[in-house]
Amino acid sequence: MSAESNWKSSWIVRNLANFITSVGLFMSVVLLWEVVFHREWIVAIFLSVSFVLITDFLDGWVARRLNIISKLGAAMDRLRDKIFQLTMFSFFLLDPRVDLWLKIPAYPLIMIEILLLSIWFLGVKKNLNVSAGKWGKAKMFLVSAGILACPAIIIAQEHGMKVPHFVTPTLFLILLISLGLGIMSFKTHVAKYCEQLQ
Repeated sequence: MSAESNWKSSWIVRNLANFITSVGLFMSVVLLWEVVFHREWIVAIFLSVSFVLITDFLDGWVARRLNIISKLGAAMDRLRDKIFQLTMFSFFLLDPRVDLWLKIPAYPLIMIEILLLSIWFLGVKKNLNVSAGKWGKAKMFLVSAGILACPAIIIAQEHGMKVPHFVTPTLFLILLISLGLGIMSFKTHVAKYCEQLQ
């Protein structure tokens, strides 16, 4: 056995992506705690959001690069994403510093995420493939941009920086497009779920 194949078969390497996902899942729970109990810690919230998003990119990249994709990792990844998004949409709704225009799409986005989470749980329970499709991945990318920008804007405003007028309408548009992608993702998930039940 070569040194490279020996290295790739080591326990640490085989579980590296899952470890990164676990750290991201833990940080999503920390973020939830911050949003529920310490919304005034806006810099901590921004850093936690950034950390979760880094783990979301990194675990997938590591899993593909090392060819160590697992069902457990995929399940933890989806759970982390849902906790993260539901937490941040709750932040949008609860925090008075968030512009009213950004609160409007947060309501239906929460409903879409709850529906997607329900479909995912049902699929996992029945051992079906309910992996995120292209609509879900596009939605996650856009939502992540909007979620990261929101605490960044609050930090800028609290430090006396002037935020350009186009930022809020742009974020509103991003969240509206995300909502459309979320609806397409939900329709795709339901179709995939029903097809596999037949």
